[in-house]
Amino acid sequence: MNYIWEMVIKAKQNNLKSSELFFKQGNDISPWYEQSFSSLNQKEIENTNIEINSFYRFNDLFSKFLNEGFLENIEFKEKFFDLVIHFLSEIDLSKGISKESIYLLQLEEEIDLGVFGKEIEKNFKAFNKNEKDKILPILLTQLKLGSSMYNFRNALKSIYPDVLLYQMKEEPHRILIYLGIKKDGKQIKKMNFIIDMFLEVGYKPRIFWENHFGVGGVKQTLHLDEIELL
Repeated sequence: MNYIWEMVIKAKQNNLKSSELFFKQGNDISPWYEQSFSSLNQKEIENTNIEINSFYRFNDLFSKFLNEGFLENIEFKEKFFDLVIHFLSEIDLSKGISKESIYLLQLEEEIDLGVFGKEIEKNFKAFNKNEKDKILPILLTQLKLGSSMYNFRNALKSIYPDVLLYQMKEEPHRILIYLGIKKDGKQIKKMNFIIDMFLEVGYKPRIFWENHFGVGGVKQTLHLDEIELL
């Protein structure tokens, strides 16, 4: 939950009216976030007084207004700030936010709340925000249309652009995945998430991390100290 429109939606989900929210400029702000919660992982509206970082998207609008020397009436200044933020949030919701954006927000929250299982919840935390923004639309498509090898490949490519995916002719349900990266705990969690959420039941994946398996006739894959055996 980062943007003001997300906060308004979350408040409505918690049976709070938008008019009950009072937006204030936060003191302890980050240049990377619009929200200014005490915890970056906060998922609920815990207080109707919400501190935000208005400079995140609206620096030109608020930089002068929030200057200490601009307007002496602090109470009027705070109420006017709240009024403008409410107006901007309505613009977000009416023009800039699609239904899909709301569905993606809800899907992310369901994963974080363990709706898809504790293991999925734990593994999802391994992705950074940029990676989540890439993989969630693919997952939403899959939930609408059903699982397929196409979605599995897209999910892999979105996180690992250089991935190589092989399907054995003799054993079509055997999938070989070459990543070309170092194996560590975080990458294992990411791969487990992708396999559990996207790969159809019945397929048997095998992951090759740093070393490729040998392919007959392809010299680049036949260095003895750089190959794995099938």
